[in-house]
Amino acid sequence: MKKILISLMIIIFFIFSVILTTLSTIGIETKKFNKLVSNRINQINTNINLKLDIIKFKIDIKNLSLFLETINPTFSFKNIDVPVSNIKVYVDFKSIIKQEPQIKKVNLILNQININQAKELSFFFKPSNFNSFLNNKIKDGKLDTEIEVFLNNKNQLRDFIAKGTVNDLEIDIIDNLKIQKTKFSFLADKKDVLIKNIFSETDIFKIIDGDLKIKLEPEIQLESNFQTNLLFKDKFKNKIDFLKNFEFIKNISFFEAELNNSFTLKFDKTFKVKKYTFESSGELSSVIFDINPKSKNNLFTKKINRVNIINSKIKMDINSKKNEVAISGKYAIEKDNFLNFNLKAIFNNRTSKAQIKL
Repeated sequence: MKKILISLMIIIFFIFSVILTTLSTIGIETKKFNKLVSNRINQINTNINLKLDIIKFKIDIKNLSLFLETINPTFSFKNIDVPVSNIKVYVDFKSIIKQEPQIKKVNLILNQININQAKELSFFFKPSNFNSFLNNKIKDGKLDTEIEVFLNNKNQLRDFIAKGTVNDLEIDIIDNLKIQKTKFSFLADKKDVLIKNIFSETDIFKIIDGDLKIKLEPEIQLESNFQTNLLFKDKFKNKIDFLKNFEFIKNISFFEAELNNSFTLKFDKTFKVKKYTFESSGELSSVIFDINPKSKNNLFTKKINRVNIINSKIKMDINSKKNEVAISGKYAIEKDNFLNFNLKAIFNNRTSKAQIKL
């Protein structure tokens, strides 16, 4: 009798292992849940249209949950095709026993989307100024993303998580200045958007290892930290139109620096900036100022054509109330004759104060 029980237990264990292995790998094909999945997902948003062919019933061993999986379904939003490669629908086990299946989570994995496909979908997004930016400023890019949608007992959207990567992003900032070769990873839900590992470059600067956090509730707030390598040459003045608006740029013929930066922007409900801070610190490797030969200066008895700054530390603190700049290092009026200097400046809308030691 004992041998029979042991044999029976081994057989049961073997059958259970085979079923578990099958459900966790290959799955069991079924069409029983096709209508349920389509109807429930369409209920999340009436603009969604989902058509399924074959569904596989599987088990997620890691999370001990059952899910339905389909590959390459027909998925559209407001009659625009969305390239979905995989959909997983996680169902409550107890609800299946009661024959009233309840969906807990929907996982969508999208095929790579190019910028033109994203622009087609952007017309239905809010706010409208985001749509304008996407359609007018972003010229190229590729998006890989996965979206998890969480539902409540009434099949209503409770929350979502979107994650993925963006590569080869190209943006027209202003005039002839373009951000190119941009890449980053992102994670977003209803309240926050986190962008990490940002790399980007223009003709003037590179952004290395940046991050950006966007808080969406109760009001929009942006926080960012990033490192920049700047290399400005005289030839960029005529190439980039917006630089002509800054008088002091006209006197700079060369600028090379490595800076660590951070900023915070807070917006009101109308998307107007109500508070901001910007901090930057690092090293100025070389800065060359060309002095206008027509300008007059009563401080020096000798005519100055050029000022060169090297190996200098800079720290800036710019915010809604006041701005502070501190620079210390070496300067030269004559070639290769470098002396120490220290500059501190504080200014706001009403007053300006500066202290310089040469």
